[in-house]
Amino acid sequence: MFRRNHLIVLLLAFIVTFQPARAVAGEDGNGNAEPRAVNGILDLQGYDFESRGPLTLAGEWGFYWDIVVSPENFNNVISRPPDLFVEVPSYWDNLDEIDSRITPRGVATYSLKILTNKDDAAADLALKFLSITPNADIFIDGVQVAEIGNVDSDKTLSESGNRIFLTPVPVKSSSFDLTVSISNYHNVNGGLNRPIQIGLYDDILKKRELKLSLDALFLGGLILMGLYQLSLFLLNRRQITSLYMAILCFMAFFFSGFKNEMVLLSLFPGWDGEIRTRFIYLCLTIAGPLLTLYASSLYPAQFRKKINWLLLSIAVVFSVIIIFTSKAFYTHFIIPLEALILVSSLYTIVMLVADYYKSKDRHILYYLSGLGFLVLSIVFSIVDNENSFMFQSAAGIFFVFIFYQAFLQAYIFSNAFTEIDTLSEQKQKLEKRNVELFSLSYIDNLTETCNRRLMDDFLSSNWRVNAFSERSVGIILIDIDNFSNYNNFYGHKQGDACLVKVCGLLRDELSQIGQDTLARYGGEEFAVIVSDMDDDKLYHMGERLRKSVESGMIAHPSSRVSDVVTISVGCASMIPSRDELPELLLDAAGKAIYDAKKHGKNRTVLYKSKAVVLKWEPKLV
Repeated sequence: MFRRNHLIVLLLAFIVTFQPARAVAGEDGNGNAEPRAVNGILDLQGYDFESRGPLTLAGEWGFYWDIVVSPENFNNVISRPPDLFVEVPSYWDNLDEIDSRITPRGVATYSLKILTNKDDAAADLALKFLSITPNADIFIDGVQVAEIGNVDSDKTLSESGNRIFLTPVPVKSSSFDLTVSISNYHNVNGGLNRPIQIGLYDDILKKRELKLSLDALFLGGLILMGLYQLSLFLLNRRQITSLYMAILCFMAFFFSGFKNEMVLLSLFPGWDGEIRTRFIYLCLTIAGPLLTLYASSLYPAQFRKKINWLLLSIAVVFSVIIIFTSKAFYTHFIIPLEALILVSSLYTIVMLVADYYKSKDRHILYYLSGLGFLVLSIVFSIVDNENSFMFQSAAGIFFVFIFYQAFLQAYIFSNAFTEIDTLSEQKQKLEKRNVELFSLSYIDNLTETCNRRLMDDFLSSNWRVNAFSERSVGIILIDIDNFSNYNNFYGHKQGDACLVKVCGLLRDELSQIGQDTLARYGGEEFAVIVSDMDDDKLYHMGERLRKSVESGMIAHPSSRVSDVVTISVGCASMIPSRDELPELLLDAAGKAIYDAKKHGKNRTVLYKSKAVVLKWEPKLV
């Protein structure tokens, strides 16, 4: 059952992750090749937007280095040949191999002439710009239609501003010039690194709204699961796995919210590109070590704590750099961050594989499959950040991974609860068996009261304790009068019944007095042990017990004392000394009961003679 559910979750992950995307394949929805720009011109004549949908403005764009377009100089810039024709989408970092003037930091302008059908002039066309690194001024036929951040050749005035922009094409002719100026003094690289789409306005808008809705749905699921995991940790601080999972959920929420359709920037338009980039870099920094800690909390056998905390310490150092330095500085660390993710992932995978081969726990394989899915998704995300294509929803990726982990956790917890129930049942059986063994060892089978062994242990324990506290220990010995005659007259079966009745009478009377230390001392002998009771009270207790048996009116025609069963009672009490044996007390009570028998039976005698002192070795109970 679990394996089937496991496969269903992985299938869902595959569907969410590997969505076909025309930006990657360079094809439209019908599998036809999209037109590409050549020498700064994109010929869309003959392209049917209604049947084929939006397309990507990919190919060779005109590239002007160290120039920022404005409405005033637009015609002058566009009228002259570009410095280069460059592939879009891409960064301009590697163009220095072609033109030595080009550096990663500076300003540049991209231009593209788009030829459309005559019918398209009357249609409502629109352009969709994904995040441009790091800012952009966008012009259509010299008219500025968008300002993302602040583009300026003065690096002190240049500002980054990442956001997705959708604008109608404000021209009604069969061609128009699209121009984008960028100033990069903030990132390690810059340029038109994201696809730009053109299509019918309603078509592009509907697809964006659908993607926003899906991302919002996944993001909502991430934040809810994060809060749930955090609440589990707050309820049980030892459940550190839930804390790691909660942090992963919140990281995934922010990372995904700033990727793809940038839902968070739609919800909080005041957040600029600096905030977005910092969050993305922070999430990338912490992701690898945190996944390692999460995996080690689940399967700690092979992981090394020193390595775990070393990776986390490196991540903390990078995080401090990202938080307290400028974007222009910390973006240089993208390669070390990628290396940190790679090292953490490989270390985690190797440790889990080693643990699996040692333990043969199939749950490790399930976790590895989910981890591999996430690592590949992060790699795709990094590749997307560098190479300008995206074919999955980042929010969907993390939602599926977190959901999958929650699914595994629920299964593990379910197994744990099942094992707890099994252990509980076994514990109950053991406890029942222990009670049975205790009964066999310490309980008299016939009268179901304590036997001689338990009485001796109890007397020894009380003797030792009262020797230190200097309190008295008392004992009452009880012997049924002429019981052998009873057995001879009625038989041993009836004799056993008589013992049970006498025991019941004694137990009832002791219960009224507030004592419960009755034991069967011998064949027809019983004993009661008390603490801190003076001689008078002890004697009166013995007398009450004697009268309770006599008043029980158990017929005894063969008795030489009475027509009913009677008992002789011997009482003795003393304050123990560390040098005295508890047998001294038993001996004194035995002498008292002997006197009771000697003087006619059916009576209570209190021993008061001076005892002989013996060496005592306490019994341990």
